[in-house]
Amino acid sequence: MLEARDLAEPHIRSFDERTWSRASQIYAPDILSVQPDGTTIEGIDALVDFGQGFATAFPDSHHEVRSIIESGNIAVVEVTYTGPLAGPQG
Repeated sequence: MLEARDLAEPHIRSFDERTWSRASQIYAPDILSVQPDGTTIEGIDALVDFGQGFATAFPDSHHEVRSIIESGNIAVVEVTYTGPLAGPQG
C-alpha cells in the first residue's frame, strides 16, 4: 500500500513539470485538496483546472518541499512556491 508521501511527491513534481495528463495516474477520482485559505477542490478535473490557473499566472514557478508530515492516509506538505507573476490566474 502506498504511503501518503508516495503521492505527495509525484503531485508536486507533476505540477512543476506541468504534466497535467498524469493526474489520473496520481489521484483518486474523488480527491479532495484543501488549500491554505480553506478552499476545497474536489475531483481530478477541478484540481487540474486549479493547477493550470496557477501555471498561467506563474508560468516559471516551482515548489521547494520543506517538509512532509504524514498521519495514516493524510499528508500535509509544506512548500515554498516561487515564481514571477505573469498575469491573472487562469
